[in-house]
Amino acid sequence: MKPETTLQSALEYQESELAVAAFLLAKNFRLLGLQEVGPARYVFRFAEDDQGTTQQAALDYLSGATVAAKDFAGAEKSLKSLLYNRPDHGLGRRNFNPNRKGNQHVNAERT
Repeated sequence: MKPETTLQSALEYQESELAVAAFLLAKNFRLLGLQEVGPARYVFRFAEDDQGTTQQAALDYLSGATVAAKDFAGAEKSLKSLLYNRPDHGLGRRNFNPNRKGNQHVNAERT
């Protein structure tokens, strides 16, 4: 038996701007995931209802809506983690230390 799907479950809002996506996450909109849309280009996918509530919240942010700084910073950190932990990100080929300025690429053949 095929499961029923509703119109609401098929709707989603996609956002490519990290700051807007962090605002939505801080406002407790449900993040569905990350989707690649081109070479090194991704969008954050959020659940959307049939009234466009998520899209309206994104427009509100662009119009000056605010959220607690602590919530925004935490949401932004979570989204960056999602981006940087992709299997194709390639951190294994870098000498990456987020606390050091001037992170350098290293030759992958060096040990």
